[in-house]
Amino acid sequence: MTFRGGRRRGAREEAARFETRLTAFGELLAGHPFSADRLDATHEMAVEYARALDAYEAAKRAASRDPALAGRELAAGLAALNRLNTHLVGTAAPEAPAKPKARRPEPQVLEVEAEATPVEADHGDRRPSPGDRARRPGLRDRYTSVQLAKRTGLTVAAVYLLVIALLGSWWLAFVGLMALTMGGGLAVFGGFLGWASASQLVGTVRGGLVSAEYLRTTKKVSYGLRDAPYQHFYVYVGDDGEKVTYQRDAVSRSLAVLPTRRLWLVKGGGRTGMETHLSALWATPLSFVLLDLAVPLFLSGTAIVLYTCPGLLIRVLAG
Repeated sequence: MTFRGGRRRGAREEAARFETRLTAFGELLAGHPFSADRLDATHEMAVEYARALDAYEAAKRAASRDPALAGRELAAGLAALNRLNTHLVGTAAPEAPAKPKARRPEPQVLEVEAEATPVEADHGDRRPSPGDRARRPGLRDRYTSVQLAKRTGLTVAAVYLLVIALLGSWWLAFVGLMALTMGGGLAVFGGFLGWASASQLVGTVRGGLVSAEYLRTTKKVSYGLRDAPYQHFYVYVGDDGEKVTYQRDAVSRSLAVLPTRRLWLVKGGGRTGMETHLSALWATPLSFVLLDLAVPLFLSGTAIVLYTCPGLLIRVLAG
């Protein structure tokens, strides 16, 4: 029990250290002097600043799911901020010696700890070499598997409707197009909603009800007019040392917080493809309601698709 308690305490301390580093990086971004309307702002500066912001958001999202990925994103964000600061220092205009003025402190280049994997530089403006032009990339190199599946499905549907139009009538093909669009949309939406709800319920059964401890309150780097500007962070450390964090919006930093909060531990992995996370108590009853709604949508959409394909073709061939 002492060894397990020490491991959980060490995991909480590691999570707190990373949250401190992430918060410090967010404060650097919030107080950074760069803006797109600067007179000396360039496209490269804007790109590096956007990369730093994107890396911060990615690290914040991955902190509870994949600490290693969050560390790599944080390192990438710091590297982008360093490059931005280097551009700013290199393009800063010298002050006139006759009228000395109080200079604004130059942005300092931050040192990134080598605890994350190296991030490869993005050479998006690299021109293709003659050897690259000679070899035409194939479809698998140009598109993802999801994009290829979409293109294949659209091509098959177009050929099928063309056959319906030639053997039957164009009006019947138009009816088939409308039915495929409506039925396919219902089937896809119902299937996705049902899979997500079922995965949530299965993960909840595997994880169960746990108690997460309050970690800290941080201010968001960016938020909308109607969004809460603060976030409460809760952390749960499992028996195997796995850390899972939960974020809850807060209107003010001065509001009292609960030292512990009862949450559902939704275990990911397996065939669900879902990552382990914490969810509120109302999430499980809502998943039951969404599952009840998803099943009729999926079945009705599937029936409409089957009526269209191969139902219309059988109707045309039967005369």
